[in-house]
Amino acid sequence: MNINISEYSPEVKEAKRQRRNSSLPQYFRHSLVSLGLAIVGVGVGIANFVVGADNGPWHLTGGSFFPGVMVGVCAFLGYLLYQSGTAQQGNEEADTKAKCLFISHYVMSLITAIFSVAFIALPIVGIVWCSGEVEYYYVQINRVHYKKNVTCPSNKVAAMVTGGLAAFDSLLIVVWCVVGTVFFCCFVRAFGFKNRGRYHM
Repeated sequence: MNINISEYSPEVKEAKRQRRNSSLPQYFRHSLVSLGLAIVGVGVGIANFVVGADNGPWHLTGGSFFPGVMVGVCAFLGYLLYQSGTAQQGNEEADTKAKCLFISHYVMSLITAIFSVAFIALPIVGIVWCSGEVEYYYVQINRVHYKKNVTCPSNKVAAMVTGGLAAFDSLLIVVWCVVGTVFFCCFVRAFGFKNRGRYHM
């Protein structure tokens, strides 16, 4: 037999509070991993910029730099949510700041996951292009002939390695940000957002 329980009853409020508090360590751990992915992504992206700075194709430069910056923002929002929630653990309801951070973390995770998909594909295109035979052309500046290539940066190995790392890190960022969006589905009630469902016992 189902007995409807008001969402404003003490039992439900306490269950939501405990559920919200149990989410905080998970957000903290998620932020730590996101920070690690951000550091690696930005580092590899800078290496891509350096390798492709001479005359490399545009899709080999900065492959994971922008996803790294975006997942760094996700890490920051998650940490702020952890701090805000920890300070309000005794409260029955999440305050406005915690709710805003909760929504912001979800939205940023979703945008980062979608945006990073492109940065998986672009370095792979560059690697395929670079893996072929290198073609050269010559330019003359002040009677000096300079040898340049049209398929890959001068350091072909470095370009392919950093491109591969960028694609792999972007893939990890996509997966990890999807996990961040799952948190929203798991804890949406605990942070005081209503849905059409009703509590039953």
